[in-house]
Amino acid sequence: MYDPKLFTVDFELGLDGLSLIFILLTTIISSLAAIASIYIKKWKGYYLLFLILEIGMLGVFTAENLILFSFF
Repeated sequence: MYDPKLFTVDFELGLDGLSLIFILLTTIISSLAAIASIYIKKWKGYYLLFLILEIGMLGVFTAENLILFSFF
């Protein structure tokens, strides 16, 4: 029998104790790196790519399924 829910992927993000530590470390280090890069000449593109990188790092630590983990 075909079940339509068999191949569905839900967008699930979660937080537990270990990922909370990794998220705090990621945000602290990313903030320090953003402050340290104030002398970048083309700052709009740099901070855009920096934001995309930080979203990817935070997404990896909060992903609840393998498909979403590999997407981030």
